[in-house]
Amino acid sequence: MTIRIYIAVQGTCTAGPDENIMQILTDIEEGRRKREFSQKLGREVTGGGTVLWVRSSHGIYMIDSGDFADREILGKSLETIAREERCNPVKYVRSIYHGHSHPDHNGNNDMFRNSYWMADENDKLLDVVLGPNDSKRFNNFRRFYEGHRQRDITSSKFIRYRTNHHAGRPLGLKIYDAEGHAPANKAFTIEDREGIVMVNLETGEEYRTGRIVFAGDSICDKRYLKMALKKDPEMQRAAVYGSNIPTKDWQTDDVIERAALDQAALQSIMRIIEEARKGGLMVFGHGGVYDINASTKQASENGYNKPSK
Repeated sequence: MTIRIYIAVQGTCTAGPDENIMQILTDIEEGRRKREFSQKLGREVTGGGTVLWVRSSHGIYMIDSGDFADREILGKSLETIAREERCNPVKYVRSIYHGHSHPDHNGNNDMFRNSYWMADENDKLLDVVLGPNDSKRFNNFRRFYEGHRQRDITSSKFIRYRTNHHAGRPLGLKIYDAEGHAPANKAFTIEDREGIVMVNLETGEEYRTGRIVFAGDSICDKRYLKMALKKDPEMQRAAVYGSNIPTKDWQTDDVIERAALDQAALQSIMRIIEEARKGGLMVFGHGGVYDINASTKQASENGYNKPSK
């Protein structure tokens, strides 16, 4: 059976590499700034993450559930999937894997209460922001998860796994450590010799390939990828997620530790690029689909990366 992947929500990026994402979010929340409008998507840029719904011969699973602000978009996509796949696209989701535990990636988990919510066993952030206890290190993050806890999305509901060594992992799905952007951050590949059909339900674009690399927020959109490919020196400071993020609102208030996180994130970015160069398509955590091998001999020989539309 050919794997079918639906991009149920195409994630959007609120801030670029040289912008202060926390300040932008605060300005939007307090009405000093309006959200941008995406002509391609025909909607506002919410900043929520990409959501993948995957049907394989070994069952149905998802990668991330997205931001609560994108719940209506996700709902419409699930209606389309129900018609296309002739199944209940909520009831039959076996598991939801999360690249990391930021709120824009697990904000709709409560729609899938019959599913296993999969989180890395070493994710300390999840324990704090969706658990009962505060922590000095992550205390600034708790306010972003208030709605999650009200909807009963709590840390106790997640199943802890250890990378690829756990029961129930779908065949063809591989999980990669991608430290930096968040604690226990992950990237994924999905591969099938019989091929993959991937449909972006927001744009109508359809792709046929043998492999995808889901970069998550390690490479959130095309701008970060191009900086890394060009080996832009600013990428060193923008690796975590923008060079102007104030440390007091991120993972750490220690400048030295932030520099170490940037270095780890940059190494993760290059590791994901290396995976993508092996063939297939890259899907961003806050963007669309990218063909990193479009002009290479490998891409043409393998028959990868050819949009059917």
